[in-house]
Amino acid sequence: MRLLQRLLLGAAILASLTIILGHYSNIQASEKIKIRWATYRAAPAELQEKEKFIKDFENKNPNIQIVLEPIAWKDQITYLITAIASNTQPDIVDLTAESAALYAKLGYLLPVDDIVEEIGRNDFYPDLLEPNIFKGQTYAIPWYDTGANFWYRKDLFAEKRLKVPNTWEELLECAKVLNKEKEGLYGIVVPYGRNQWTAWYFESFMWSNGGLVFDKNLNIVFNSPQNAATLLFLKKLSKYSPPGSSEYSFEQTMNVFITGRAAITYYFGRILPEIYKRNPDLAEKVGAFMIKRKEYVQWNGMGMIGIMKGSKNEAEAKKFLRYYLTSPDFVDVLLSTPGQYLPPLKSMSASPKFISSPLFKKHSDIFNVIKAGTRGGRRMVLEHPGLPNPYAYSIEVSQVVEDTVQKVLLKGDTPESALAWAQREMERIVEEARKIDYKKD
Repeated sequence: MRLLQRLLLGAAILASLTIILGHYSNIQASEKIKIRWATYRAAPAELQEKEKFIKDFENKNPNIQIVLEPIAWKDQITYLITAIASNTQPDIVDLTAESAALYAKLGYLLPVDDIVEEIGRNDFYPDLLEPNIFKGQTYAIPWYDTGANFWYRKDLFAEKRLKVPNTWEELLECAKVLNKEKEGLYGIVVPYGRNQWTAWYFESFMWSNGGLVFDKNLNIVFNSPQNAATLLFLKKLSKYSPPGSSEYSFEQTMNVFITGRAAITYYFGRILPEIYKRNPDLAEKVGAFMIKRKEYVQWNGMGMIGIMKGSKNEAEAKKFLRYYLTSPDFVDVLLSTPGQYLPPLKSMSASPKFISSPLFKKHSDIFNVIKAGTRGGRRMVLEHPGLPNPYAYSIEVSQVVEDTVQKVLLKGDTPESALAWAQREMERIVEEARKIDYKKD
């Protein structure tokens, strides 16, 4: 009888322990360490690859939950400024090169030198790391490189026996010859809506012509003869752009070319896989080229990723970033949109998995142009190699560049008056930006 009582008592205790442990386990499961990752690269194919990484990581780290927060490109500035002001910033954030440089200066990012060293600092293309270095520390990690270049219709050029343009003058002549407005075909796409793409489009021509926004002392030198000549040229070129170009942004610039309504456009590598998706008959009829005035310059995009200061789970956020950026499968993220995302690492650029992409092999001529442009590319944060510019972001978000373009191309102002106005505005913006000190707390 006593044995039975002891067995029953033991069973009761075991049952109680099971309930308690199960309850504790449920509490633990509900209290997973949550890492929020805000990304403005939110196209379905890209998100699918990122979700795959998250699932694999969570399976290996059941105590950590990665919450992906997609942000529209146009909303990223408002999102981060609001999040910082309300102290609700994400743990991990995708950044542009300009925003990474500014947020590093302001102390809103945590150093990530340990991850960079683990990956291999010397394996990164140097110009991709430069915007992220402030006071000797690295505050963001480049995860892709990209560049814009000219796209053209080889069949239409052949019909008119036109050579691929190499200079501004040749580009203007080709746009003029190929323009058939009555037939719904336009010579070239010149976007000049009040948006960031208009600024980047103008800047590509500006740098090619020897113009600048900042000098080597980070003073504004926007009001220059070179920039006046650039505005005048774009006004001439815009005569052969579709109606409504004064409202064009990224998508419209790409769409007009993909749908066969323009002979030439300027855009990123994304355009080729989009052609295969939406108008495959056009795929064999397109080519790519660069032009120069004083030099060949393409607008260069750099995608950065960092950890926000204020993250309550810094160790776990770094653990995920290490997993994400050092995995051999990271190439799958880059190849989610072939040609748009080029590797930030020299070793990855030569990896069989990356270079074996069918699209790369089939259009090697196009991808050679894209790759050449990224290495010789430029953007405002690095107008001067080795001199990261923390004030570039303030100019970029002010929309002064696109307003200057609109003043000339849309409103009919002279380049000189538009640039004089822009110079004053930019000087005021930079003066205010210089007053903001690096956070030491």
